[in-house]
Amino acid sequence: MTSIQIDRTDGLSSSTAIKGPVRCASSTNITLSSEQTIDGVAVVSGDRVLVMGQTNPVDNGIWKVSTGVWTRAKDFAGNRDVKKGSTVVVTGGTNAAWWQVTTSDPIVIGTTGITFAKLVQPYDADLAAIAAQGTTAYGLSLLLAASAIALAGSLGVIPNAVTNYAADGGGVASNVTPFTNAGAAGKLTFIPKPATKYAFASNLKGYDIGGAWFPDPAMTWNQLTDAGKFNLYRGRFTNTGANIWRMSDRIFVGEAASKFAGDVNSADGGNSWVKNQADCPWYLPINAGVLWTSGGHDSTVANNSPYGFVAAVKTSTVTAAGIGFGAAIVADRASENAWGYIAEIQREAGTNSVYAFEIDVKNKGANATITPNAQVVGTYGLWVVAGGDNIFGGSAANPSTAGLVFLKNAHTWNSGIVFMKDSLTAGEAMALSSEGTGGAHRLNWYNAAGNVVFNVVSSATDTVAWSLNRINGNLQVAVGGTQAFAFSSASAPANSLTFSSAATTVAPSVASTGSDTNIDLALVPKGTGAVIPTTNDAAALGKATVAWSDLFLASGGVLNWNNGNYTITHSAGLLSCSGSFTAAGGISSQQNILSVSPTHGMGYATGAGGTVTQATSKSTGVTLNKITGQITMNNAALAAGTIVSFVLTNSAIAATDILVLNHISAGTPGSYSLNARAAAGSATIDVRNNTAGSLSEAIVISYAVVKAVTA
Repeated sequence: MTSIQIDRTDGLSSSTAIKGPVRCASSTNITLSSEQTIDGVAVVSGDRVLVMGQTNPVDNGIWKVSTGVWTRAKDFAGNRDVKKGSTVVVTGGTNAAWWQVTTSDPIVIGTTGITFAKLVQPYDADLAAIAAQGTTAYGLSLLLAASAIALAGSLGVIPNAVTNYAADGGGVASNVTPFTNAGAAGKLTFIPKPATKYAFASNLKGYDIGGAWFPDPAMTWNQLTDAGKFNLYRGRFTNTGANIWRMSDRIFVGEAASKFAGDVNSADGGNSWVKNQADCPWYLPINAGVLWTSGGHDSTVANNSPYGFVAAVKTSTVTAAGIGFGAAIVADRASENAWGYIAEIQREAGTNSVYAFEIDVKNKGANATITPNAQVVGTYGLWVVAGGDNIFGGSAANPSTAGLVFLKNAHTWNSGIVFMKDSLTAGEAMALSSEGTGGAHRLNWYNAAGNVVFNVVSSATDTVAWSLNRINGNLQVAVGGTQAFAFSSASAPANSLTFSSAATTVAPSVASTGSDTNIDLALVPKGTGAVIPTTNDAAALGKATVAWSDLFLASGGVLNWNNGNYTITHSAGLLSCSGSFTAAGGISSQQNILSVSPTHGMGYATGAGGTVTQATSKSTGVTLNKITGQITMNNAALAAGTIVSFVLTNSAIAATDILVLNHISAGTPGSYSLNARAAAGSATIDVRNNTAGSLSEAIVISYAVVKAVTA
């Protein structure tokens, strides 16, 4: 035999089969440099580490720790050092065990990806379970199985012989006879695990098989049932006691362990749905890990309890918090879902109501109400808590997705949440908080793209309650219990209002819409009330760029400025102004324009007139572009009975206009005659000396233009 030479420093060994021990092993990708902590073990320079979880498995193997870059251990560095089956013991961390190379030969270091598997010694699990005995379920099941096998001889039941049961390994085509013989004894029968599976030439439900049956815990349901033909009934001690079957893939309790409703036409009674069989009404053969059913030993209604499972707890008895049913689920597979509770309920035609889940709560204590901002001691039907218990599985990393979700499966729901009449004492169907970690609670509606298109939300700063009510045929918006808005509708509405928001610089709008072509928009005050702006002199009616087309007032209507400071009043085809009237443009009327004041008449206001003076002689023309004004003539001599003419250039004069002229000052009154002849943009003014002598006077002539037409 070749001796093994070991280098204690480098772990170099001439043995390919067994390597020198390592301090710990990594199962995830690590950096192959520097001192670090691996699997809870702090490794330092010189330590040996089994590297098993590198992203590139070529880097797996035994490495020597260094403060710099690590190097491969010399007993795991060459192509002759490693073969499939080479083993190494890990002495520290959670991976402490014997590990074995599982990569197929040949293995080339630095090229071949190397994998490892834990080396399990024969019977390790059984020895550990037996050592644990009553402390583990598996250890206890081994003891129970062993006890059942030991009882087989004394009770006269079928011995644990493979040839009597194994459909394949024992060469037996059908196991009907061994099972019926054992059942006839009416005692305890241990069913050992077959080499492959049991086979039955015929269905066992036609035999009167008694006794109680105890299957090998290592056996699966499919190894026993043979397409549902192992469907014993009355399979327990005479109508008393309880059966518990533990199999490797499920547990059967009570009637579920005694009666099977498999069918020869079903692929597997354990995977089928409800079987309508009179001799087995208590067992629903579903594919479950734990199945507990109730009922009597026959189909008599009086012998069957309506409860399949009942958990009863009284806190004064357990001296702790009471939990009737608890489910602890850990979802740690990326490809699988997990359910804490699931109920499959089927209602047949013509039957009564079915309820997948009913909560009946009775309050014998004080009446308590709850608001969303504080918990109170009370009675609750459904309490959904996000985040779970930090003791179980540690703290949550992120928020839970949703507390209650309604889905469509093969069909839909007619309603989501329904509160029956008189079910709510205070009438509050839903309570939401206006503050909290995520802000105010809101009701959101989403479109197909997942975008919020409508929501209802409150604010934490609100101090007055707003409400939306349907009262007396109206839709009411109330603030603090008092109506703020009310929307009503006609009995057969055809027209309606549309409220539209707008972009920057564009006004929002209230529009009439409906089936009519032309629809008015009415603003209706109450009683003698009026439609007014929010404050005095605060808003315009229309604007320069968007103006009203028409203004309609009733007969006798009044335009009133500053509470009577100035009014225009209509009366039988007449507008009466309470004060002066100034027009920046022309005034046209199909009727007379009259002044009814005894002290005021028509004329020009300040700013309409002007003055001008002749420069060199009485015939020198002057320019004054005013509708009215005064002309001071030159003081040159005007002979007796003589006429002098000059031109007044004035852009306000049209050829059809009339000029009213008066000698108002300077000179001898009554000594002159005045005349004007209008032209477009000017007028020729004639002045005659009516006296017998020459006059040298700078008389002042006042004129006013009266607009006139010829058609």
